[in-house]
Amino acid sequence: MKGTVKGLTLFILILLFSSGCAMVSMNGMLEYDPSKKDSKIDDVKFSLIVIKNNQPLNMTEKAKEKYPHIFSNEFTSLPVWLELNCKHERVDHSDTGPLIFALSLTLIPGPEHDENDSCSGYARLYGMDEYLINKPVNYYFNKSWVVPGPLHWLFVPLVHSRKQFEPLQEQTLVEYAFRSISEVETSKLKEAYNYRKARMQKIAIYGEPYWVFVGLEQSEKAKKEGKEKHDIASVLFWKDYPQPLAKPMEGVVIAIKENDQWKPVMSIPRRMGLKKLTMVSAKIQDGRPLGVEVKEDVRPKIEYFLYLSNPNDPEEIRWSNNMLVDAKNLTFSDDLKQKDRDSLIKMQTELEKELLRLNENLSKLELSLQQKLVKNEDVRAENELIPLYQQRLSIFEALITSLKQTLKFK
Repeated sequence: MKGTVKGLTLFILILLFSSGCAMVSMNGMLEYDPSKKDSKIDDVKFSLIVIKNNQPLNMTEKAKEKYPHIFSNEFTSLPVWLELNCKHERVDHSDTGPLIFALSLTLIPGPEHDENDSCSGYARLYGMDEYLINKPVNYYFNKSWVVPGPLHWLFVPLVHSRKQFEPLQEQTLVEYAFRSISEVETSKLKEAYNYRKARMQKIAIYGEPYWVFVGLEQSEKAKKEGKEKHDIASVLFWKDYPQPLAKPMEGVVIAIKENDQWKPVMSIPRRMGLKKLTMVSAKIQDGRPLGVEVKEDVRPKIEYFLYLSNPNDPEEIRWSNNMLVDAKNLTFSDDLKQKDRDSLIKMQTELEKELLRLNENLSKLELSLQQKLVKNEDVRAENELIPLYQQRLSIFEALITSLKQTLKFK
């Protein structure tokens, strides 16, 4: 008798710990229609990038399994972005232990715990000058785990195994992307796709091959103003042909949009280990940034290094300071002789404006240093940046002094 009780107890414990079934309820989840597997949209290809709680994930291969003629992992595929904020909640039914035990004895599945996943956000796809897709995404997924009774199969299909429902969320994300794409005019999708393909090129710098892509983005100013149009073009460099989300070796701004017109900007890649000073800029074609123009072995000039893209990056400030010194010694004297008075006055004005910004940043750093010292906080960042700003200010002051002396005789 004791052996029978022990055996029954062990059997129940096995059931409790081998819980692998759940009652599933879904809201906003989308089903896959196998009959649409061969769907095509001309020759246009898409990638699927999911950003869940600020973590990017390339889901293109999952999407390609269901729609092989729509999705492709080529970098030039139009990216559909699913930007989601998701919450996961687990509710244990620990206070229902006796009930679970009783239900199991009566062969009925008993509740163990709930898992709730809720996600909300947007599906987005940018076209030539506007969002082709910009729509909300919302779904809720509840799994009520059960301890299966010996005859739990009687409750099928109400009860599902873990393997049955795990793919449902991935399937839903793919379906949101596919159905959103299907609602857009094919001509607009094809135009955007062809433009993206044209912005990927293979170039050579000092005989070395690189893959480059002209990427479009919004400035912080445009985002704050609520504008949806891109106003910055950057060139991204890779040594090998990239896949979606591949981190570039370097990225620098090559064009900006002002008054609805794209204007090229000269920039210097500095993280690629190029042995000589090199400048890149955008080629504007049909009013849009399309290709990349490269100038090799460039002589440094003061105007190339007036501004900092990141005023809190000590590496950039140190590099820019060194390049300003090189420009001062190599080309500045010739500029003072060759440029007319108006050009020199313009240069002086730009230097003085930037000098004011540098002084303002330095004052903020010195104040931050004092406040952190009082609070006994880490001051390594301030201790590194302050000397670099002081060095940069002295270079600017020397340049302005030379300009003023030259203007007296112009």
